[in-house]
Amino acid sequence: MTTIVRPDRHTLSTEPVPPGPCFYILARGRFGALSLRTSEDLAAELRRDRLAKQHNPRVYVRRLVHLELHDDPRSAKERWRQVMRWSAGHKLLLIRSTNPDWIDYAQHWLI
Repeated sequence: MTTIVRPDRHTLSTEPVPPGPCFYILARGRFGALSLRTSEDLAAELRRDRLAKQHNPRVYVRRLVHLELHDDPRSAKERWRQVMRWSAGHKLLLIRSTNPDWIDYAQHWLI
């Protein structure tokens, strides 16, 4: 089963990062570079990205704009493969359909 996380700027609060395997998209801005990834420990990945930002802020493209939680790592990896084949326009439509304001989920979580 896949759970797509949909932000609501009025209900997001400081809470732990959801555990488990996931597929997620990081962005530089509304129409900037996109980075598609999978992880079994999203909190560790976000911590690692924050450290990278401190060392080289010019290449930092890490606004977490799309997140799908999966039951197992294989389904998350399969979703990653599926979305990687899409055009950039389709990827932007996916982000806009779940997160039209491009809210950064990571700002609202305890990491």
